[in-house]
Formats: sequence, C-alpha cells, structure tokens
Amino acid sequence: MKYIFSIVMAAVLSVYVLPSTSQANATPYYIVTPEVGVTMTATADAAGMTVAKLKQGARVEPIAQENGWTKVLYHNRLGWVKSDFIKPFTIDLTRSYSTYYKQLSETANIVYALVHDFTQDGVEELYVVTDSDTSKGEYVETVYSGPDVIYKKTLTDGLTIVRNTNDYYVKHDTRTKRGSAYPLSKLNDQAKTDYYVISGGNEKYEVPTNSYFNSLFVLQSGSGAVSERTYLIEEVVSKEYFGGQQKNAYNETIYAMHYSMTENGKKKSVTNKDFEMEISPYVNAKAVMEIYKDDDQSATLSNSYSFHVENVQQQLLALAEKSTGTQQELVKSYAGWDEEELVTLQQKLAQSLILEIPFRFEMERNLVSYFSNVEIGIARGLPYYDPVFFTRSRTGEDERGYTYYDRAPIDQVIYDFYGVKMDTATFNAQAGENGPSVDDFQYISLFSETQPGETYPYRQLIDIKELENDYVAMQFDDYSVPWDIIIDHTNESALIAGTYDKSGSVIFKRLPFEQGTKWVYIDTVESLNEVNIEQYKHYVNNLHVIQELSAEQKVNEVAVTPAQTTEQPLLAPVEDRAESSIGIWLIFATLIFALASGGALFWFKRKKDAV
Repeated sequence: MKYIFSIVMAAVLSVYVLPSTSQANATPYYIVTPEVGVTMTATADAAGMTVAKLKQGARVEPIAQENGWTKVLYHNRLGWVKSDFIKPFTIDLTRSYSTYYKQLSETANIVYALVHDFTQDGVEELYVVTDSDTSKGEYVETVYSGPDVIYKKTLTDGLTIVRNTNDYYVKHDTRTKRGSAYPLSKLNDQAKTDYYVISGGNEKYEVPTNSYFNSLFVLQSGSGAVSERTYLIEEVVSKEYFGGQQKNAYNETIYAMHYSMTENGKKKSVTNKDFEMEISPYVNAKAVMEIYKDDDQSATLSNSYSFHVENVQQQLLALAEKSTGTQQELVKSYAGWDEEELVTLQQKLAQSLILEIPFRFEMERNLVSYFSNVEIGIARGLPYYDPVFFTRSRTGEDERGYTYYDRAPIDQVIYDFYGVKMDTATFNAQAGENGPSVDDFQYISLFSETQPGETYPYRQLIDIKELENDYVAMQFDDYSVPWDIIIDHTNESALIAGTYDKSGSVIFKRLPFEQGTKWVYIDTVESLNEVNIEQYKHYVNNLHVIQELSAEQKVNEVAVTPAQTTEQPLLAPVEDRAESSIGIWLIFATLIFALASGGALFWFKRKKDAV
C-alpha cells in the first residue's frame, strides 16, 4: 500500500511535457474588444452584409485570416470581423470553472443551473436556482462570478426570466395569494356596485380582498454586472362576491389590476398597455423554458422539464478544454527555446511541489532540509523519477524504526534539483545528535510516513517569464485533485473537478557546471513583484566560488545558509568535488610511480655494479 501512492503520484504528476498534437491544435477562443462592439459581415469587407452585431466580450472561434480580417464562428454562424477588434482569450478560466464544478457538486436541491457570460467580460458566470422550501414555494436564485456571489434573490412570488443579449433561457412562474384591504375609491365600478349598500357610499370604506402577485424578474446581461428589471402585476379580487363581469381563474371577481416596473431600485406605475409592451419579448420568446409554475405556492415543477447537474458539469468541462487549449498554445509559444531545455524546466516545476524551499525560509536551506524533502518524495512519488529507482534505494528498516537509504540516488536528486553536493561531515553537523545521519554509503533516518489524503496536488504551468541574468520564473496554479481523477497534460480541463489552492512562481537560474549548464532551483514566490534578483546574488555566487576552492578547503568547509555568512560558500557541485578527488588520486599515483621507478633503477644499477 505504501508504494501505491508513489506509483500513482508518478503517473498523475507527469504533466509538463510539450503539448500533444490534439491539444496543440485546439482552437482557442477570441473575444471582441471594442466597447461599442463589432459588426460581423458575410464577407471580409466593411460594406458586406451584416450577419450579427457582437457586443464587447462576445466570444468567437477563429477559422481563417485574410488581409486584416478574421473569419469567425459565433453561435453556429460564420462571418468576418476586423482582426484588430478581437484578441486571443488567454485568461485562465480553470479557476472559476473549478469553483462552479464544486458548487454544483456540493449544493443540494438544485432546480436549475446555467453557465453563461452574463456580465459580458468573456468569463462565464454560474446561475443556480435552488428549492429552499417546497412547502412554501420558495426558491433562491444565485449568480456566481468565480467564488463571489454577484446576485441573489429569494423568490416567494413572481416570474423570472434569465436572458443574455440574444436568447431567453428559463422562466419560473409563481402566483402568490395574500389577504389585504383597499379603499373603495381605489377599486373599479364593479366593486362600488358590490359594496354600495355595505359602504353606504363611503369612498374610504376598506374592502377585504385577495391580492395575487405575479412578478417578472429579468436578469440582464450587463457590462461587468448583472442587472435586474422587475415587472409586477397585482390582481385585486373579491373575497365575498363572485360572478362579476371580469373574473380570474378561481371565478373571483376582479376589482383592480395594478402594473408597475422597478429598475435600479426605482419603482413606477405604468398602464396595462405599456406593461404588456415591455414584457411581451420575454414571455413570448420561443427560447423560454418553464421549469416550474407555482399556483398558490404549490411548488410544482413543470411536467415537461428535466434537469441534470451532470449536463452543466460537462458544459464546464468543454469550456475549460477550450481554455486549456489556449494555455497549451501559450506553452508551445516558447518553441524558440531548446526543446530539451524547456522540457527540463517543466519537469523541475513538477518536482518543485515536493522539493521547493522558498528563499525567505533561509534557515531551512541546508543539507538536512534537502534530504528531508527528497525523503518525502520517495514516499509520495517524485515526478520524473522511476518509483523503482527509489524503492531500490530504500534498503529497509530495523527494529528501532530507523529507515535506511542508499546514498547515491538521493545525492543525485539533490544535485539535479538544487545543484549542490551532499557533504558527509557538514550534513551530520547540521543534523545534530537527534537528526538523520549519513555515511559514505547510506542515509539513516527516523521517518514517519503519512498516509495519502483524499486529494493529491497538481501544479499547472500558466506562463514562463524570462528574468534578467538567466533567471526564469515558471508561473503556476496549484490544485488539490480527487484521487479518482487522473490529470495529465492532455486533459487539464479536468482540473475543474479539483480545488484551486494558490498561485505563484518558481524561479530557476541557468548556471555553468563542468559538464555544461544546469538549471538550479532558486526560489518560490507568490508574486513576481516581490522578486529582487540582487537577493539571490550571494547564494548563487557561493555555487561558483566553491569551484575555485582547493581540495583541502573543501574537506574543511562547513556549509552555512546565506543568512549566516557573507564569506563562506554553501555547497559544492558534484562534478567539481569529483574533479578534486581525481586530481588527488592522480598526484598520489604519480608519486607511487616515481618511487617505483626510482627503486627499479637503483636495483638495476647495483646489480650492474656487482657484475
């Protein structure tokens, strides 16, 4: 069981290779940029026939380019727009989609959900209707923009239609009955006739009535926000008289119909004619789907309506795949680099999940910490190292609970990632009496292996920034992904099933070593704004200074962190230490050869004299 974790981690974290053909060829989204929008024409000509009017933030798929024009696909319609008026949609959507996916998975009693760009900023919002209390006919509408709620309303009565600039999506129809009283003067002639005797002709007489409220809430697509327009119909009917000239569905006599509209918090009364003209585009739209109709708070869903959360989740996956395709194109744009070097950097980014030690934790940047990180990597699976490689390096445990590791594989990982050579005396001095220890062949450690949790970490490459002096920042997003979902570079859209944790950048530097240049891990930061290349200068210089030290100095060297000294170097690169050892053996061999040669000549001369 303890190595299953290692095997799975090696598989799921092997993600930072160059994009596959299918992903690299995925068509990214583009968005309309001008505030006034653009006109999509049938030909690549401003005078061409208009196909559609596209607002700012409208997303299109590019098909072809020609003389400053781009042929695009928009809502299954083909047309041309000026290339200057659209730009690649490179904003990473996965984080928002991850929030929506989780929201759909964890929210109970979902009546309806819709993913749509209400705010017209190129990023979808999630619209959810939940059934809060079926006994009362109460529903809650919520619009999420990423993790933030940008609109919320409890529906105790009314009709809601959600729309974008072109379509109408869903209708909730409720009818609420309330008891009320109205002065006779506010009611029609039928009421005055019915209450003529009782009121004694008193216009102030209050008539007991039933009032049915039916509201129409229209959620509009706005520029950066969701706006609501409310249309309210109040139907005032008799509690005591039936059979009047104008009757409702319950045969109650209608005494009054009040119409009003509310926009931006301001309510105004309107005539029946104006009201009907305003709401007719919504209630008569063919695209409207009625998902429930609650007469008298019956909270009954429409018989013709069905809804599945899984369908919306699949929609999110499809949208995220477009976003991921764009992201893979971004990575591919670094093709000007040496391909092998780029792959090496991507692999080191994946390894940084386990091996990183941020530069601000200066006291932790020592040999013992490096070893401890690799030890965790052995238990959890270190990307791009064969689990068998570490399994063989782990030679066993004794009755005291001590774990033994072959030294060579661990030293190699430390050199590959940190660019430093493990020194026996320095390691044991830093570890102290109660820490791990090392000799020429093995490490000995009291390591308590933790069981894997419900999720595993995944580090998604977002961008690569070249900094000064051969420093490179690999920008990333970290996710916690359920174990039953395996992510690799071909299906990063499935990250929406995970949970976004944080963003940051891992900084590497290209350094010269005896056998060529090597990318060495330098730092992990939350923001590149906090990076000061000068702060790394001493640390990096130590890696160079160590190459110039004599073998005797290296043996006596005590490695320290940058915070402890400004003179002593940190650690020696492997090749340089190996070169020094070879040099010592060559001198020793030369002396032996000289002594042997001198002895042979002396013996030959004496023998000759004796003859």
